[in-house]
Amino acid sequence: MRPCLTTYALLLVLPLAACGDKADEEPGDEADADTDTDSDTDSDTDSDSDTDSDSDTDSDSDTDTDTDADADTDTDTDGSGDTGSGGDTGDAGPSSTCWLLAQKGSALAVLEVDMDAGTWTEVGAYGSGLTSSWHTSGIAKVGNSFYAPAYDGSGFTWLELDTSTGTLTWGSNTSADSVMTDGTVLMAENASGEICSYASFADLNADLGYDCVDGFNSASRFTLDGSTVYGAWHSTNLVRTYPRSTGDQSGYITLSDWDTWVRGMSVANGMLHLVNDDRGTYAGSGVRIARFDPATGTLLDHVFLTGTSAYSHKPSGLWCEGP
Repeated sequence: MRPCLTTYALLLVLPLAACGDKADEEPGDEADADTDTDSDTDSDTDSDSDTDSDSDTDSDSDTDTDTDADADTDTDTDGSGDTGSGGDTGDAGPSSTCWLLAQKGSALAVLEVDMDAGTWTEVGAYGSGLTSSWHTSGIAKVGNSFYAPAYDGSGFTWLELDTSTGTLTWGSNTSADSVMTDGTVLMAENASGEICSYASFADLNADLGYDCVDGFNSASRFTLDGSTVYGAWHSTNLVRTYPRSTGDQSGYITLSDWDTWVRGMSVANGMLHLVNDDRGTYAGSGVRIARFDPATGTLLDHVFLTGTSAYSHKPSGLWCEGP
């Protein structure tokens, strides 16, 4: 194992999920009988023909001008609006925009979600080479480029998508489920189970990492917020926290109204975002993106993506930013 360095350069974290010591679950974890180790061959063809004709005529004439952090708990899951529309998002405070990836034919589509309006649009579809079982469990965005480990039916392969040029580049095989970044540098887990920084996509493919840190146990999906790494198992209601510099777990958050699959995590404007692929409590409502208070695990609001039948697999991965 390469020595871990102490340099605090900006890092882009791409964690590999095949680390042998990550199976250590602790008390409080979901007693999920699902032992899927993410060789998920889910052939879900999402036949969602959502005909929701929600006639919600809420005539709320509320002229409330309060400026408090309205903890509106309205979790209306009607998904009204169908194409490009989600459910009632309540009022979580600061705004955020999120991106997901989805298979459209053999191309890779990028979806953009306005978390406050509860609407989504397709940015575009790029390249080719995706299989019918394609999905990812974590993406990172640097400038106009997205990075992800892509599941192709038998394993994960790195990809880079530059939306400014429409170029989709396939890389080497990886056992990582997730990737993260602080906005400038890629980070991923290497074959020794360390999370390392990578100067470029080429270095990622060649596993030429630096500032490697061991640890980050019991997690396979990751996101980064400053000096704190958040990690979660593939299906859970717990999110663990780790100092970025040591990889030693420092605590965990129990999420409210979430005990299901995690297809990606991201932090934006002080809110922890998670995405689920239409399984669990809200199955049938569409892909769900939920925002939580990272200090308490309290659900702030959520959005459901309806009208996604154009995509042969549920949209997955998650990257969120502030305004």
